[in-house]
Amino acid sequence: MLRWPDGRIRPLLFDGSPLLSSAVLLGADGSLHTGRDAAHLGRGNPERLEPNPKRRVDDDVVLLGSAEVPVRDLLGAVLARVAQEANRVAGRFGELTITHPAAWGARRCALLVEAAERVGLGRPRLVPEPVAAATYFAHTMSASVPVGSRVVVYDLGAGTCDVTVLRRQPHGFDVIASDGLNDVGGLDVDAAIVAFLEATYGALWSDAVSRRQVWDEVRNAKEMLSRTSGTVIAIPTLGKEAPLGREQFDGLVAPVLRPTVALTRSLIRDTGTGPAAVVLVGGASRIPLVATMLTEATGLPPIVIEQPELVVAEGALHLPPAAGAAAHVSAPPAGPGQVSGPPSGPMSGPISGPISGPLSGPVPAAWSGPATPVSGVAGPAGPVSGAFGPPPFGGQGPPPPFGGQGPPPPPGPRPPGPRSRSGLPLVLSIVGIVLVLVIAGVVGAVVVLTDDDGPGGANPANPTAGTTRTTPAGNGNGNGNGNNGANAAAKYDATKLPENLCQSIDLGALATQFDGQVSEPTANRQLTTTVSVLTCTISRQKGSTAILTLLAMANVYGDPKLAVDYQKTALDNAKLNDASTQVLDGVGDEAFVTRTSGINNATTAALTLEMREANLRWTVYLTASKFSGGGWTDQERARFSTDLAAVVKASHAKYTKS
Repeated sequence: MLRWPDGRIRPLLFDGSPLLSSAVLLGADGSLHTGRDAAHLGRGNPERLEPNPKRRVDDDVVLLGSAEVPVRDLLGAVLARVAQEANRVAGRFGELTITHPAAWGARRCALLVEAAERVGLGRPRLVPEPVAAATYFAHTMSASVPVGSRVVVYDLGAGTCDVTVLRRQPHGFDVIASDGLNDVGGLDVDAAIVAFLEATYGALWSDAVSRRQVWDEVRNAKEMLSRTSGTVIAIPTLGKEAPLGREQFDGLVAPVLRPTVALTRSLIRDTGTGPAAVVLVGGASRIPLVATMLTEATGLPPIVIEQPELVVAEGALHLPPAAGAAAHVSAPPAGPGQVSGPPSGPMSGPISGPISGPLSGPVPAAWSGPATPVSGVAGPAGPVSGAFGPPPFGGQGPPPPFGGQGPPPPPGPRPPGPRSRSGLPLVLSIVGIVLVLVIAGVVGAVVVLTDDDGPGGANPANPTAGTTRTTPAGNGNGNGNGNNGANAAAKYDATKLPENLCQSIDLGALATQFDGQVSEPTANRQLTTTVSVLTCTISRQKGSTAILTLLAMANVYGDPKLAVDYQKTALDNAKLNDASTQVLDGVGDEAFVTRTSGINNATTAALTLEMREANLRWTVYLTASKFSGGGWTDQERARFSTDLAAVVKASHAKYTKS
């Protein structure tokens, strides 16, 4: 961002875009390339690319090709690229402010300081990102954030999610509590869609180029579904266009978002008084379902703005100047190449188009500019309606066919691009002029310039690499019986199990209670080497007074450890969302039943039961809705839980012995 002497605030532009990716590639000549140039060169040399230096902040060095490159040099390359562009636009600059996650400790912050100093930017001022974000909203909506009230900043970027609770004080904002998830972000949404396509169509690419095309198509479809109800995804290798609707998209996205919503609810609960506002930050927060789920969890509709990627950067401009902020340094001298001129007029609207730009000058290495812009477009947020009464799956679309925890990671690595939260806002100011530069996937910075000539966290992002990401390993089975099965051979082979799951579903007492069939049961089977998914949907009614929907999914994992991991994650999330979650004995190796989040009320009973036996996991959703005769009693709800456990136990026995 640039704040000019007359008070105007404008983004610093990189070939027309206010965003610069943090990807860094080590060239054959030893020079470091950044952004789009790095991503472009990385297609043929993925081993030389680090898509997200921020995620490597705890590593001393990163292996790029055969060379070890200090992490501080990677961060410094991006900072120098931004400073070079700022120097071209506004001349000399002084105070530098870098924003960083609130949870970062002294060692990480010291690395940022060292990176800035080594490229000639001076010693920076450090500001926590949520403080800058909350300051932005306090400045633009002062009546909504009175002194003494609390604000929740929900920051969902490309690869991480951070949630912070802050209290507004007369002097600014104080952090009360902060926590984050380092493996949940927009790229996980892309991975969920890719895994779904693989389960449906098989292998999606034949080489690195077609793999990149698929990931790009998926990212574009995700952006489009944030503002429309449907789209298609081209799969060049197969010569097909796969349709994807909003409801289906929400079903794939919901499991990715649930841990972030649970984390938000937990922080609010642990810090006491409810917040005055929930603020959305980061490009991935554009997904409409984010606002929907947070509204359901907190009771507050989140505050959404047009460009959430820039909130942290602009918010840093509204912070009071640091005491004694007069240590002036010069930006790296300008070199030849394209420059962005001082912007005129307001900038708004979704960010589009690639960004690039060469960098030259006496800096430690020849860094080149840019990369993929942060994706996501704002769109309407609202629950998906169900056919009968309340939405059958909590207003989030039907649960995905991967055990309710989101699809497993695709066989290949994740897409190229930044793997972080809202991006790395760099903020520059000028004795009346402040530049704020947003770097997707790193950190952010503010630099004070003069108006005269005096002194003034694993590499999961590149699909051409060979990384596969899984959920954390479980240390037990949830029942305490010590049989986690992580090292056992796969007991079940999906190709040898019955193709039609519905033929093995034994409804037991539920069939007697709901004695009318609404429609024929529908079955589906999708086979992959990672996980094969078999589903069955059954709808039955009790006269004209109630209806029952049962969605059963059998997930057969090629690696038994994945089944253990997903079961543990499912139980942990269930306990966060529902304190009444009940661990079941005698149902498989481990099982639990919990209330389905968001759709339990007087006339609707919604339960989820997850069971694992060896490398086979069952996820069964039961939704029973009444149309007359009052709501469900406590005894009836308890019976649903008992009956559902019996259904899973009997169906599993029938299915595996068929």
